[in-house]
Amino acid sequence: AQVSFPADAPGLSGRSLVSLLKSEKSGICEPQRVAVYSARERHSSSRYQNWTYPQRSLRTHEYLLVHNFRPERWPAGAPQKFDKPGILGPPHGGYHDIDGGPSLSYLVNHRDDPEVAPFFHLAVDRRPEYELFDVHSDPDCLSNLAGDEKHAKVFTELKARLQNYLRETGDPRELDGGEIYETYTRYSGIRDFPEPTAVE
Repeated sequence: AQVSFPADAPGLSGRSLVSLLKSEKSGICEPQRVAVYSARERHSSSRYQNWTYPQRSLRTHEYLLVHNFRPERWPAGAPQKFDKPGILGPPHGGYHDIDGGPSLSYLVNHRDDPEVAPFFHLAVDRRPEYELFDVHSDPDCLSNLAGDEKHAKVFTELKARLQNYLRETGDPRELDGGEIYETYTRYSGIRDFPEPTAVE
């Protein structure tokens, strides 16, 4: 794009994926690539005062580690919002970090059905601060191993690796809590949510 960056504010960190996209191989095409890092702050106006749901993750060939920096918040967005000033909408009328559509409607409308309830809760429930998944034995990432003694060494190593990467790349969430992300102006509309309880 012919864009230059000041020396003290480098551009995006990372490595090009072009060689992978052009490769005719399948499976692990470039074994020297040992991890992928990703980040999320917000997708939409989904929480009180446009708060974020900050996550950072590290994915290796064997494991996925997710750090949920604000586990007291709702990852899919607050469950309820104001439909009009001072007038609360229906329970489960929120979850705006999930795009509206038939899938969300189905989950909400059938949340008490025994076959649907587990999927509803996977989609909207709060998450622990750390999640660790074995992507080979649990490719759907449903069994959190972060508190499992058998995986304590792997968890400790991956957590340190993620923290080191975030420090090296200057990630505000790791350096100073990342409150700057809570202050960014949103230029689209902002939904109105009730002030959270002390838990949030």
